[in-house]
Amino acid sequence: MHLGCSTLTFGKTKTEKDFVSVLRSISQAGYAGVQIEHKLLPDNLQHKPKVVKDLVRSEGLEIVAVAVTTDLYDVRFSSEVGSKIATLCLFEGNFQIAKKKTRRLLRLCASLDVNLAVHPHVRSNVDTIQSVEEILDLSPKNDGTLSLVFDSAHFTALGWDLANFVKLFHRKISIAHIKDLRKLMMPSEVNYNRDFADIGDGVVDFDGLIKAFKGVGFHKWLVVEVDHPPSRTPSQSAQINYDRLSRLVSNF
Repeated sequence: MHLGCSTLTFGKTKTEKDFVSVLRSISQAGYAGVQIEHKLLPDNLQHKPKVVKDLVRSEGLEIVAVAVTTDLYDVRFSSEVGSKIATLCLFEGNFQIAKKKTRRLLRLCASLDVNLAVHPHVRSNVDTIQSVEEILDLSPKNDGTLSLVFDSAHFTALGWDLANFVKLFHRKISIAHIKDLRKLMMPSEVNYNRDFADIGDGVVDFDGLIKAFKGVGFHKWLVVEVDHPPSRTPSQSAQINYDRLSRLVSNF
């Protein structure tokens, strides 16, 4: 398994210099890859994929994925920076609208050789196992255009058994987001600004999760993604999560 970090941990960057500082922090922490939050890039970089690609490379990082919206340009940006995965959270008016917009994105992804990884997420259109299965049914089996984002904290908040989810869906998981959940609570009560935590600071069973990944031969990217680190600076959070996740992976 490869270790990456999402720029989401660092929030919105205002300048190119700020973005480079984020990349440097991720690289210096030990990560090999980065997931880019397209909408959190500096405004002047959101339509400059070549510049972003070169900046990432200059810090010795690989672009693992780009977090996109249902805006078609986001997928084109993902392709142009060299990312093979575009991660998508769906927050549409209803599930039917979400499916319609996903189909439209899939057509573009197929033409650009980008995999669309749908992210089951607290309070999103995809927050039940049934909705996960229905989303996966939008793409022909094994055509490589549609996959899932695994998320340790969101799935725990949704009450899902992490090891069982890995067992059931591992062939469809293209990337895993790794963070802790401060405490068990109803999904409706989860506060994105407060309730996600660094690895080991909450209730997620990471030993069981890594064991489950190893058990199915999962060798893809584990991407640390802590929204609004509650007790550390973003750089401190990135470093401690790299250290803790590295130890977890090496223990199995």
